[in-house]
Amino acid sequence: MSRKFKKTVAVSVSETNVSQLPPFLRKTFPLLHELKARANDLNQKPGDCWPSLILNAQTKQIYRPDIRGPFSIFMNRKGISHCTLEGTRITLPEDTFLISNTGQYYSLEIDAPETVETFNLHLGNTFMEEVQASLRLSHSHLLDEPQARVEKLFIFPNRLNRKTSAFSAWIETARQREGEALEAHLMHLILYLLQEQKEIQAEISRLPALRKTTREELHKRLNQARDCLYSDTKQRHSLDHLAQIACLSKYHFLRLFRAAYGCTPYQYQLQLRIEKSAQLLRCTKLSVQDIAFSMGFDDPSSFSRLFYRQWGLYPSQYRNQF
Repeated sequence: MSRKFKKTVAVSVSETNVSQLPPFLRKTFPLLHELKARANDLNQKPGDCWPSLILNAQTKQIYRPDIRGPFSIFMNRKGISHCTLEGTRITLPEDTFLISNTGQYYSLEIDAPETVETFNLHLGNTFMEEVQASLRLSHSHLLDEPQARVEKLFIFPNRLNRKTSAFSAWIETARQREGEALEAHLMHLILYLLQEQKEIQAEISRLPALRKTTREELHKRLNQARDCLYSDTKQRHSLDHLAQIACLSKYHFLRLFRAAYGCTPYQYQLQLRIEKSAQLLRCTKLSVQDIAFSMGFDDPSSFSRLFYRQWGLYPSQYRNQF
C-alpha cells in the first residue's frame, strides 16, 4: 500500500528571497533569532525574506518582539493575543483580526492560562505584488508582461476588524488546503479585504477636515478608541475615556466619531454586543439569558428588544434558523 505524505517546505535562513515559495501552513513558531536575522536585515527589501505562510501554532506563553514583517493578518482560532504596532499594544479577542503592512515592526505576545491557537497570515512580497498587479494593471499590460508586479502595495489601517461568519468559514477552509489551492484561497481573502478598504476610505472622506493628511491622522486616532470598544465589548467605556485614548477633546471626539461611523460610540458598542450575541447564539448552547448577562446587559428583555431591532428576529427565533 502506498503512503501519502503532505508536501512540506523547508526554508533556509541563507535564502535572500523566499517570497516565491508556494504558500504553506506551519504549526510551530520559527526560531526567533533566525527569523529576526533574516526579517530585520535592512539590506533586504521588507517582505522579500518572507514566504507566504499561515502560522497555526498553539501556546500558552510566548513573546516575539520587534520583528519587521511582511503584509500580515493576526488572529486566533482560540484565545486572546496581543500585538504591538507603531507603539500601540492591541488586544485581539477571538472574534477579531488585525492587519499590519509590509515593513512594519510588530511584537506578538501571548500570556494565558489556557492554550491559545493562532492563525496568523504572513504574505510575502511576490504573492502580494502579483495579486495587486492582477487587480490594478490593465488586461493589455498583463498580456504584454504576464509577470508584471505592483511595487507600491495598498496600505491598510492598523485596527481591529470583526470576523464575519464568511471570514470564519474562510479560515476553516484554509486549514484544509495547501499549495495552489491555498494560494487561490488567499487571493479571495485579499479581494475581500480590498472591498473592506473601500469602506475605510469612505470613513476617512466623511471627516470634516480640508487636508487629506489631517483626515488620515484623525481617522487613526478614532481607530484607537474604536479598538478599545472591540477589545472588550462587555466593558462600558465612558466618552471621556474614549476621547482620552484618541487624544481629542470629548465633544470634538464625539462629533468626529459620528461623522466617520454614522453613530455615537455608545450605539457602536451596542451593535458590537448584539453581533457578538448573534455569534454566541449560532455557536453555543448558552441560554438567551446567559448570553445577555455575558454581554453586559442587565435586563434580558431589553437585550431581546435590541436584538430584534438589529436583526428583525428575537434571539430564540434567530437561533432556530441554525
